Parts: sequence; C-alpha cells; structure tokens
Amino acid sequence: ILSERIYDRAEEYTQDFRMLFEISDQDIYSVTVRTTVFSDRIRNDLQELALINPPVQNPSVTLLFLTIRGIRTYSAYIRLRGMLKERIPGIREAVPREASWGLARFDIAAEGTVAVAAERLREKLGADIQHQGDRFLELSLR
Repeated sequence: ILSERIYDRAEEYTQDFRMLFEISDQDIYSVTVRTTVFSDRIRNDLQELALINPPVQNPSVTLLFLTIRGIRTYSAYIRLRGMLKERIPGIREAVPREASWGLARFDIAAEGTVAVAAERLREKLGADIQHQGDRFLELSLR
C-alpha cells in the first residue's frame, strides 16, 4: 500500500529539493538531498490509509476559582490538596490560594466546562455543590 499510494507519488508531496552531496563507488551511487515536502498532503493520505491516527484535539481548559467548605482538620486539608493535584481526572492544575479554619480556596485549571469540573469534583470529593458560576465553584464537604 505504501509503495502504490505514497512512494510512487513522491513528486506530489515534494515542494522543492536540493542535492547536497553525491558520491559514486563502483556499484553504489549515494546522494544526500534536502527536501521540503507538503506535510499536510502526506498526513492526510496516511490517515486515509489508516496508517496513522488523526491528531488528538486537546480539550479546552477552563480556569476557575474553587472554594471548599467543611474542612475539619489540617490532615483533611492536606489530603484534599493532594487529591486535587494528583487524583482527579480532568484537573490539570490546582494552586492553593487560601486556607483558613474550615475553608480552602484554589485556582483550578480543568478540562472542559465548569459544570463538568463541578461534577467530577463533587463525585471524587464527596461534596455538595453550593454555588456555581462561569468562573467560580463552591463545594461543601459532606
């Protein structure tokens, strides 16, 4: 398939080329060439042949302000902070902004919308959604 659909049509993918070096040694002739190709054409044809996968689109990232209420101990806060940073799918980054008795605030970078992030956090943290807006979310631990 490669020979028929790609190699035999190499001139269609070549924008320009320049011969850099050539050498002949008895039965062997070697050439070094610098070539500029139309990568989109090659990529599309390889995808059409199912030899490569289409590029994966990164989901959009939403920046939101998260407030969590109902934190009873310092160890609960540490556990919560660790979960936000490492264990919740779709949460790319969680930066602590404030921690006081019973409450913590974080800046969150989450994949998708605030509603999607809210549902993931509610489920993983065992929390209730108190308030939700375009850029903020407030949860209360159970």
